[in-house]
Amino acid sequence: MNNDIEQGMSDAEAVANAGAIQSLPVIFHAQFVRDISFENPQPALLYETKGPRPTMDVNFSIECAPVKSEQFKFMYEVQLGIKVRARRDNDIAFLTEVLYSVLVSMDGVPEEQHHPLLYIEAPRYAFPFVRMIIANLTQNAGMLPLLLTPVDFRALYMQRFGEDIRKSQQAAQSATQGATQGAA
Repeated sequence: MNNDIEQGMSDAEAVANAGAIQSLPVIFHAQFVRDISFENPQPALLYETKGPRPTMDVNFSIECAPVKSEQFKFMYEVQLGIKVRARRDNDIAFLTEVLYSVLVSMDGVPEEQHHPLLYIEAPRYAFPFVRMIIANLTQNAGMLPLLLTPVDFRALYMQRFGEDIRKSQQAAQSATQGATQGAA
């Protein structure tokens, strides 16, 4: 395509000359904050230099729902929720919650592969943006930015759905063995 540009072709002409461009199997159409909150109930707790450092309790949630689309057969909204509660002793120092969504379509992907893509790859894509939002929220509240460590979404997926996956694999294996023994 560089030769096309050097020859003074427009972008449309260059694309037409490049031939048919294959559509991507997974497309992230949009990303947005669905809900956000920051509570600082006792600001003095954050600025005390005596006593223990605040402890952080970080919780993740991942939800997925189909979205009706006239253009795409398989479109979903994947929501990554992160809730951080900072405590000093029994007092809440701050609480922040972010619910961040991505709209993703995967018309070129077999249906049996949708679930792991939606619960592993979509949150992996969204996480850096949520991390930045939380860092900005804490910094704008007058404290050091809270930089969340990277998350292994595959491990979270296996923790949440691993038992169901093992059961379905065992059932499929049993069915295969039963069919093989019945044929013999």
